[in-house]
Amino acid sequence: MNLMAILKSAASQLNYDPIMWAKMSCERKIVVFPWSIEAEETIIASCLRGHAKRMVEILTPGDFQLPAHRRIFDTIRSLVNEGNQVDLVEIAIRLKNHGCLGKIGGLCLLERFFDLQVPVASDVYHDAKRLKLLAMLRKHILYGFRVKVENSSNELV
Repeated sequence: MNLMAILKSAASQLNYDPIMWAKMSCERKIVVFPWSIEAEETIIASCLRGHAKRMVEILTPGDFQLPAHRRIFDTIRSLVNEGNQVDLVEIAIRLKNHGCLGKIGGLCLLERFFDLQVPVASDVYHDAKRLKLLAMLRKHILYGFRVKVENSSNELV
């Protein structure tokens, strides 16, 4: 299966239209990356409710678009890898010790994850898969832009 077939398959699973995305990006003169704040929030909230080990097996911090979510998941991953309990207090302490708690939005953001309604486990795994696909699409979009920039600079020479 070639790269375009993989990207088309991922896009169709996410109900994501790359042509529409490209048109919107060109019209707005900005790059709009595919991502889902809801999926990111659900994953983090589910980690606080006992699904952390499974999420760490599926995802990496780089799969998250928002830097605050990336940092929180990295902390969750560290706790899981060290065999520590993943809870709000442990995450807050770890982030504070690294000087990141204020940068991510403080305790208010962490408490918000704790208060979120989390769907059943099968939906959480679906969100994890979706997040992984969105991260893959972002990676390939960035790669495409890099290729375009490199080709443009070569044409100018």
